[in-house]
Amino acid sequence: MTPLPDLAMGPDSEVKKGYSRLTVESVGKNMEGWKVQKFFVAREPPAVIELDFPDFGVPMDCPPAFWETLVEDIREQGIKSIHTMCMGGHGRTGIQLACLKWHLATEEERKAWPDANALIAEVRTHYCNKAVEGEKQQRYVAWVCDIPVGDTLGFHKVSYTSATRWSGGTTKAKLTAHSRGLLECSKCDFCCWEDEDVVDIQEGDPCLEPTCAGKMVDVTDLLVKTSTSGDTDQYAICLSTLDVCSVPSALAVGPLTVGAMETWVGKNWPKILDKAMSQNSKVSTRGKMIRQLKDALNDIESEYETEEMDSEGVLVVYTTASCDPRVVEAKTADWSDKKERGGKEWTNCGFCDKNVSPDRLVAARKVNKDGDKLHTICPDCMTSSGLEFETRMHTVGGMHVTIDEDKVYRIVDGVSPQGVLVTATLRASADEKYGVIDDKQIQAGLEELGLTKDEMAGYYDAVGDGKKVITVDSDTNVDDVIAQIDMNYEDLEDVDEDLYPYEEDDDSLYGGV
Repeated sequence: MTPLPDLAMGPDSEVKKGYSRLTVESVGKNMEGWKVQKFFVAREPPAVIELDFPDFGVPMDCPPAFWETLVEDIREQGIKSIHTMCMGGHGRTGIQLACLKWHLATEEERKAWPDANALIAEVRTHYCNKAVEGEKQQRYVAWVCDIPVGDTLGFHKVSYTSATRWSGGTTKAKLTAHSRGLLECSKCDFCCWEDEDVVDIQEGDPCLEPTCAGKMVDVTDLLVKTSTSGDTDQYAICLSTLDVCSVPSALAVGPLTVGAMETWVGKNWPKILDKAMSQNSKVSTRGKMIRQLKDALNDIESEYETEEMDSEGVLVVYTTASCDPRVVEAKTADWSDKKERGGKEWTNCGFCDKNVSPDRLVAARKVNKDGDKLHTICPDCMTSSGLEFETRMHTVGGMHVTIDEDKVYRIVDGVSPQGVLVTATLRASADEKYGVIDDKQIQAGLEELGLTKDEMAGYYDAVGDGKKVITVDSDTNVDDVIAQIDMNYEDLEDVDEDLYPYEEDDDSLYGGV
């Protein structure tokens, strides 16, 4: 960067790359008095902050007081230019810009940003629309600035939908239980599997919630995939399997306590945990997750008194759909068996018997001659059954969430889930919720009522060239519909009553044509 800033800051790995650009390998000899020599002089680095700041994560050693103190130093040192950085210039750079913008702003300026959503949106307007790349990063900004989180932002996410290429272009591969992307609305909490048949919803489509203006974004990489060892700070661990688990698969959740470890792992859980660590490399995904769990347990034991261990604390996943004993197809670990190694296994879908990754299986009730029981259900069966996800987890501030709007838990990266979902019946789309009557249907209806061409022409004059759109729902009665087209029953006195059979409380009218 030329000229150099007064202060440079960012993840340590990226900041260090900049040092090499300050050195000069070129040398001029026997050139006394030559002006070109000035290009061969090494530059001194500016004030530099190297942060412990994992990719897609939040800075490790930077509580709110860090940013407050940093801004005090910036003012006292007369800093005029600051260079923030990260590898892609999106998520971690966005966090730094948002936190600096807030703490450098006046109280009057801050009124324009009532929550983290508004603050980050302002940063995106002036910098990049991909600034800040995840919900936990948004929560961190809210915590640092002591403001509400606000609505979850639409984040820059990689599309999961697979495609095959041929000489003529790109053709979309058929969606399967193994390839469907998990879609989430950019504004509300609507979430479902990608579908091309039942409701035909893809990435970029409008949200199905009629009152929402959001678009569907693919969150598969963030919430379903669990195979990248470098992203373990985004994953959750399941106590029953002592293995990483996805957000959709999580079933039973609760506080991380000694009692929970005894229930789901066993009375001798410390030895089992040590054994699992010895069996799984510290660089593997599962090995990292187990070690992160042990660190969280150590933190809890040092942070709380023993009698408080059963109270709400760090949120953790107890079971998933593929290992919960209440689920018919589940395979539970027997930690009393010395040969037990735990871990998650591919399991059959309880509705179609297809063998599917445990990260893609959730739980749903099946009612048949065998009774009402929980079964695993794959993405294919969820979409064909008309099911969506409802969220049970809501952010209440900083790194704290509620489950079912009841108890409050603390989120610890690399241990706690980034969300908790449950299956629910797919909500009606706008077109299904409100019966929309178009021009052709109005024309056919007027003809059925027996109106002459002159009468129909008068109707179109009244409503404006036939472009009136009428909506009918369960709260609409016939009088309301007639009022919308500036007509009344007297105008229809020549119409045969047999052609207009609906009573005002007749449900056959409701729901549209």
